[in-house]
Amino acid sequence: MLDLDEIDVVVNALISLDGMNHFLESISSQASDTRFLLPSEAWEEFQVVNSSTADVLNFTVQALEFSGEA
Repeated sequence: MLDLDEIDVVVNALISLDGMNHFLESISSQASDTRFLLPSEAWEEFQVVNSSTADVLNFTVQALEFSGEA
């Protein structure tokens, strides 16, 4: 079981993943259920969003490891 702070961290990670999915849908030139085709002009913006999403996920894993839940 998670305490409230851990739940907040996990929910934030889930929201970030959902946001990444919507972001990819908005910048892709084609999308399927499993793939996004990004135009070259969207690559730099994708790298920024991808990096910040990865940071959130890394923080979540570290927080859960610290609490002994991972």
